[in-house]
Amino acid sequence: MPRHVLTLNDLGEEGSWLLVQQARGIPDAKSRTDFMTERTAVLLFAQDSFAERLCVSAAVRQMGGSLVFQGATGGWKSEVERYQRQMLAVIDYFVDCMYVYGIPGLATSVDRDLVQFPIINAGSPDAHPAHVLADVACMLRYTRDDLKKARVGWLGCTNGTLFSLIEALRYFPFSLRWPCRRWRTVPRWRPMPVIAA
Repeated sequence: MPRHVLTLNDLGEEGSWLLVQQARGIPDAKSRTDFMTERTAVLLFAQDSFAERLCVSAAVRQMGGSLVFQGATGGWKSEVERYQRQMLAVIDYFVDCMYVYGIPGLATSVDRDLVQFPIINAGSPDAHPAHVLADVACMLRYTRDDLKKARVGWLGCTNGTLFSLIEALRYFPFSLRWPCRRWRTVPRWRPMPVIAA
């Protein structure tokens, strides 16, 4: 299993399937484990998101871990940018893993050799691997383990979840459709064509 999970490509096919199967094996969404007992996770959120904070906080708590939260209004971003090597060493000393949210270009901006603790992308403008793996687990449940029956439609703006769904097509055999307006060729009042991936 890779140390950092910033995109589905970091996990690869085997890691993605493993996490989906493990998620499906959890008997109750509120069941507790001791996986993170005596461990601390730091949450660095560059954007406020109550839903994401709640999900990650509840998951760490259910695994028996402790949390340190730093939101979008804190001065951590400038400190980490200016003193990256020193700040990461301090974080590494006190915490066991880091969940980050809302940091664009995260997959390419992290010096993976410098960071010793696991970094998990809880959502960014370019990737949202955890949500997509949860979606795949739901698809498996509702298609009775036959993902070829799953037809996913995307309505909305391009964001990290869409990009991760596109990435997931490499590992999971569901179909994905989303509307795309041809640039300057389709008037706003006409229906948009649907592109199948």
